Amino acid sequence: MSMTLHDDFKSICGDWLELEALPTASVHQGMAWSRAWAETAETQVCILDYAHRGSRVILPLEVKTAAFARIARPLGSAFSNLNLPLAHLSADFNNEHFVHSLAHALTDQADLFMVDKSVMSWRGQDNPLKGLSRILRVNPSYQLELEADMPETLAKLDVKKRMKMFRTSERKLAAAGGWHYEVVSDPVEAAAALEIFFAQKEMRFRKMGLPNAFAETSARDFFRRLVTSEESGTGHILRLHMLRLRDRHGPPIAIAGISTKGDYAITQFGSVDDTVVVGSSPGEFLYHLVIEGLCVQGFKLFDFGVGDQPYKRRWCNVETQQFDFILPLDAVGNAFAHFTRATSEAKHFIKERPQVYKAIQALRSRFPSGGGGSA
Repeated sequence: MSMTLHDDFKSICGDWLELEALPTASVHQGMAWSRAWAETAETQVCILDYAHRGSRVILPLEVKTAAFARIARPLGSAFSNLNLPLAHLSADFNNEHFVHSLAHALTDQADLFMVDKSVMSWRGQDNPLKGLSRILRVNPSYQLELEADMPETLAKLDVKKRMKMFRTSERKLAAAGGWHYEVVSDPVEAAAALEIFFAQKEMRFRKMGLPNAFAETSARDFFRRLVTSEESGTGHILRLHMLRLRDRHGPPIAIAGISTKGDYAITQFGSVDDTVVVGSSPGEFLYHLVIEGLCVQGFKLFDFGVGDQPYKRRWCNVETQQFDFILPLDAVGNAFAHFTRATSEAKHFIKERPQVYKAIQALRSRFPSGGGGSA
C-alpha cells in the first residue's frame, strides 16, 4: 500500500524530520509541536504516511469525538495557525491516488478527516489536500513581507502612521522610566515568563467577558514544554519576546510567543498589561521591536496568524485565505460535514453584519463559559 498508518513517533522520526526541514512545512506539524501535544493532551495519535512515485507525505493526526462523530485532525489544532501536511511532491504526484489512499487508510479510524486552518499552496508548493472538498474560513491570516531593514519593510505599509505610533509609545514609556526588550532563552526564565503570560491573558479574557482559551491544564503544560525546548536545526519552536518597563527587572507589559523556521517567523500568541502605562500600546511597540530584529537577521516573512483584527491589518501587506479541507469517511462523517458547512455559512452571515456580530458578542459577554479556542 502507498499509505500506511503509525501510532508512534519513533517508527517514522527520521523521515519526518527530513520533511520538516523543508521550507514548505508548517511549524505546527513539526515533531516538537506534535509530540508535545500528544504527550500533554494524552491523545490518540494516528500518523498518515504516504509514499508513491517519488512523492512523500506525512501528516500527524489525533482522533477525537466531537458531538456525534470521530474526527481525525492535526495534533494541537486548537492552538495552531497554519496546518499543512509535511510533503515532498514529485512532478507526477497523483492527487486522486493520494485522496483514495487517504480514505482507505482512515476508514476504520474515523468518521471524518479534517485539516482546518490550511491553504491552497504555501511558499511555492501546492497543498496535497487541495483535491478535497473545502470550506472557506471566516477569518484569513495576515503576513508581512520583510526586507533587509525596518525602513524598507515599513515602506510597504503606511509608514508615517506606523512611525508616529512607535514614537508616541516610545515617548510615553520613556516618561515612565524607559523600557527593556529581551528574547527569553533561559529555560527557567522562559517558564516563569510563560506563567506571567497566562496571568495577563486570563485577566484580559475576564475583562472582555470571554472564555479563557488557556484555562485547561493540558494546554498550559503543552506550552510549558514548548518554551523550554531547545533550538532545532531549523529554528525555535517557541520563544518568548518580552517588553518590560524600565529595565530587565521591571514589570512585564507585553509578551509575544514567536516560532521561527528558516527565514519564516510566526506569532503564536501575545498578551499585554496596558494598565501600567496607559495609552502606550505596548503590544504594537513590542511587535515593532520583534520585526526590526527579524529584518536584521535576514528573515523574509512574519506571520501574524489567524484572525481579522485591526492591528494585523495595520501591520500586514499580505492577506491569505484559509480553508478547512474535509473528507467524509462514512454516513456519520457526511452528516457532520454538512453541519460544519452550515456552521461556517452562519459565521460568514454574522461577520458580514456588524450589528448582529456586536449583539452576539454582548450576549456572549453576559454568559461567559470555559473552553478552548485558537491562540
